[in-house]
Amino acid sequence: MRKGLLLVAGVLAWGASMPAQAADLVEVVEVTEVYAQRSLCAVSGPNGKVEAAGGGIGQDAFDSGRFHAAGSVSLPLGCRFGFQLDGLVGETASNTVWGAGGHLFMRDPTTYLAGVYAEYTDAGPNAVSRFALEGQYYFDRFTLSGLAGYEDSTQLNGEFFGAAQIGYYPTDDINLNFGVARYLDVNALTFGAEWQPQPSASVTLFAYGAVAENNASTVYGGLRWYFGGPSKSLIRRHREDDPTTYTDKMQRTVSAMAPTTTTTTPVVDVCTEKMCECKSLECRR
Repeated sequence: MRKGLLLVAGVLAWGASMPAQAADLVEVVEVTEVYAQRSLCAVSGPNGKVEAAGGGIGQDAFDSGRFHAAGSVSLPLGCRFGFQLDGLVGETASNTVWGAGGHLFMRDPTTYLAGVYAEYTDAGPNAVSRFALEGQYYFDRFTLSGLAGYEDSTQLNGEFFGAAQIGYYPTDDINLNFGVARYLDVNALTFGAEWQPQPSASVTLFAYGAVAENNASTVYGGLRWYFGGPSKSLIRRHREDDPTTYTDKMQRTVSAMAPTTTTTTPVVDVCTEKMCECKSLECRR
């Protein structure tokens, strides 16, 4: 009888504690769901990156040097939208280069990015303004990226420009990409790579290159440091934080491909010159 009473009392006590346990369980679930929702926003939180790079550029060979320092800041606008501001300064083929760009976009980090892009770049002899639509599509370890719009420069008439690229992540911290581009009336093949040795360090090594028409080419590489927010893999940084930056990629085209002004030497009329110098009847003929 006593054992039965003890058993009943134990069951009643366990039942009385169930609401508190259930409340704890609900709280854990709610926290987990909130975290998941935040991680799926267009931008996971205020973040940025800075980089420094150097390389070569030229016709047929890398006969000129190039270097730049660049940075970006990305901000969430609610959960569905985000904004990124890009800036760059450097030197290419002995020309001082500076530029700024902006992205306004909507993104689901599990599926896509869609937005608008604007940029102004000054490369000494040529200044360029660009306006475009940009987009990305994510599936498994592949990312498809595209940019298409209108550009106007001081040395060329306004015309179409764009780029398309496919990126692949053999691991969460390595990105390889290949693509095509058209800037300032020149077509090019592009390639690049980025490697993050340790997510906790937030530092990556990157390289980019382009082979364009007229045997023009460029290649450069450097270090990139990500800041703001928790440590994460490279694939998550690319899809949850900052969109692709274009100012450094277009900058090489501005300097390398922009047409130069040529001076035409007038043709000398030999016969007229002889007639001025010669007094004979035969020369005048």
